[in-house]
Amino acid sequence: MKHIFRRPNFSQGFSFVELIVAIAIITTLSAIFLFNYGSFERRVTINILAHQIAGWVYDAQVSAMSVKRARNEAGRFPGYGLYFDMATVNKFIFIADLNGNRVYDPYDSVTSTCGDPSEECEQEIILLRGNTIASLCGNMPSSGGQSQNCASANPAYPPLYPTGVINIVFARPNPFDATIWGDVNTAVFPQVPTAYTNAEIAVTSSKGYRNTVTIWSTGQVSVR
Repeated sequence: MKHIFRRPNFSQGFSFVELIVAIAIITTLSAIFLFNYGSFERRVTINILAHQIAGWVYDAQVSAMSVKRARNEAGRFPGYGLYFDMATVNKFIFIADLNGNRVYDPYDSVTSTCGDPSEECEQEIILLRGNTIASLCGNMPSSGGQSQNCASANPAYPPLYPTGVINIVFARPNPFDATIWGDVNTAVFPQVPTAYTNAEIAVTSSKGYRNTVTIWSTGQVSVR
């Protein structure tokens, strides 16, 4: 007797149940991918912002080193730098130190705007996508019993002191050295800004992702 072997029929396709299971698997995998992509994008965005701040520090140093001419007077070659203020955490300012006092003198918003020839504000850099400045910290002790409550982003560094503002200015004849000044020290007379040998600027996203830019008075910059 001959045995007849029938070839399996592969033309039937998916059953309805198999189709539903396949769609469910694809939907789940897509949701996981989109969720992880959103987190990844926010991490990348805040990392890019930190590196952009580092780039602006470099631009200020180059402007001072190349003797960039001030806009208001042909014969003036000011220092250049950045100004950060915890009162405006959604932006920072690229400045030209026109009067040479190593701190930013805000413009009068009633009579002028940032970018006018007579103003030290060269450009306002707005932070997008809900990113903000989280903290400003310096490494020198403060007076008046202020506590060290800024944790350094650099391993083995001691805690830092908070400050409401940070001025970073590069100027002739030493454009490779930065003057880094914070809040005015009210415990001394005459009152002068607190000087730092390094400062840390922390930026954060709307979801809490964080990066820190460290600037040293030697002009070195690092991002963590």
